Amino acid sequence: MLTLFARLRQWKRSDVIADVVAFQPTTAVTGEAYEQAMAFNLERMSDGENLVVALVGNVHAQLKRRQFSGGSYLPMAGYLPRSQTLSYNIGDNGGAQWACFAEATEKSSMQCGSRDTGPAARKYERGFVHIGGQERAYSGYLNLGTVTTASEPALPDRDNHEPRK
Repeated sequence: MLTLFARLRQWKRSDVIADVVAFQPTTAVTGEAYEQAMAFNLERMSDGENLVVALVGNVHAQLKRRQFSGGSYLPMAGYLPRSQTLSYNIGDNGGAQWACFAEATEKSSMQCGSRDTGPAARKYERGFVHIGGQERAYSGYLNLGTVTTASEPALPDRDNHEPRK
């Protein structure tokens, strides 16, 4: 991810891309209101003429309502204009990820670290697969074609200046 941001910075300086912006809500909203706020911020920053590429987690990228913790909500991509939105889920061939998850016993406790995702049920070649259809959670998939590895965040936690755990 750090390499991606460095490359985006170079492209911006070279006028290859118009801009790089953050669209995470800065207000204290949660759940579906958080998803709506992200979509609103993203649309507000778009000029309506240029291609916008938004990098979000796979839940935020879903285009249709999903079940979660006994309820349902519409993720961020579902609030974007459907005729102008393509959403791709990234697939891999198994491996590990660095992620933060709420502990099942404590809703307010987040545990971050490397997590084994196990072997993939099916191995995919690298490339895009467009599936489309209004009933689908995604427009398609970007298959990495490789096993993934987890890495710690490049930046320290703001509060204690140590890598996030």
